[in-house]
Amino acid sequence: MIYPVRHVLAWSVGTMSDVSLFEVGLIAGGGAIGAASRYLIGAALARLTTWPGWAGVLLANLLGCLMIGIAVGSGGAGPWTHAFLMTGLCGALTTMSALALDLTVLLWIAAWRQFAWCLGLTLAIGIPLVRLGQAIGETLWGGVA
Repeated sequence: MIYPVRHVLAWSVGTMSDVSLFEVGLIAGGGAIGAASRYLIGAALARLTTWPGWAGVLLANLLGCLMIGIAVGSGGAGPWTHAFLMTGLCGALTTMSALALDLTVLLWIAAWRQFAWCLGLTLAIGIPLVRLGQAIGETLWGGVA
């Protein structure tokens, strides 16, 4: 089941008095893993393939789309779901700023076809991956809370 954005936002936004040091630790741990993973994905693709430079950011963003969908579909399986997985790991793994930079560089060098592929693949695959992840999360953890 897909819930409206207001439901997901209401579920994920609380007051600062609701935040514990445990959750902050989960966010920091997830962020460290996500940032290192993004770097390693980009470095591995650069060294092992002839794919364009933006492919690492694309792959990291698509993986994050699937993972955040799983987290949403899990229905809040515990504090690790939102703090560790969504805010920490996915927040550091995926990056709008890196995508925007890659797209800007492609515009600067007039690489129109690569610009279209990068943006198109991000949206055309990323959005369905969030939904697929949500379905996986619902199956594994019994639905959205």
